[in-house]
Order: sequence, then structure tokens, then C-alpha cells
Amino acid sequence: MNANVLEGWTRVPEAAHMLGISRSAVHGLCDRGTLAFRWVGGLKWIRIEDVRKLASDPGYRKRKRACNDRELQMLAGQRHFLDATFGRDET
Repeated sequence: MNANVLEGWTRVPEAAHMLGISRSAVHGLCDRGTLAFRWVGGLKWIRIEDVRKLASDPGYRKRKRACNDRELQMLAGQRHFLDATFGRDET
């Protein structure tokens, strides 16, 4: 067994891969208490059981974060471009 592996725990990059999200999003989940973690040698280790539980939660994938103003402007611009390109009416 590799001495760098904690049984029952995983690191942030692996948790991010399992959840299909970014590493910074995993850090956010840890900071908010959604995922239990501990620091070992300067690395954040996350309980793999919690990662698996969150990944299998059908409601987790359905949750969406609210768009910020910049994202809303970008989406509005894309819609305007598509409407102009394909001749859709504003209804």
C-alpha cells in the first residue's frame, strides 16, 4: 500500500473528478461543511464516503446555482445573436 494514501479518504482532484465539478468547487463544498475533510501534510483529504454519497444523490445534480449578472448578460447576448441569425421573433 502506498504510504501517501489514507484509507477511506481522497484528495481534492479525485473528489472533483468523481463529482464532475472543479477543484475550487470541491474546496467550497468543504468550506461550507458539505464534505468532511482534514489537512494532512498541507493537502486537504476528503472522506470518500461523503463524496460517494453526494455523487449518488439524485438531487445534487439537479441543483443549479443562480446566475450572476455577467452570466445573464452573456446569455442575453447569445439569445440576441441566435434570434438575429435564425430570424426568430421576440415573443
